[in-house]
Amino acid sequence: MKGGEKKMSKERDLIRMKGVVISEIVDNWIDESRDREEESLDGLVEDRMDYINRISKCSTLEEIKEIWFDCLWSDRKMFEERWKELL
Repeated sequence: MKGGEKKMSKERDLIRMKGVVISEIVDNWIDESRDREEESLDGLVEDRMDYINRISKCSTLEEIKEIWFDCLWSDRKMFEERWKELL
């Protein structure tokens, strides 16, 4: 693979993972919002939007990975397994 092709592949992987992780966050957001009262949704919305905005600005897969872990995960081992599945 030539240098330009390799760079394009990395950029494509980065964009794809941003989409995948944002989708996972939104799915969780929807599930969580079903279990909450209307009044308590504001904090959830602000929290999830903050994570989505931070992910959209990431320039490396490692940044995306750490933000996603902070957002939804508490078990590092399970998280690492899920991350590998998505890559």
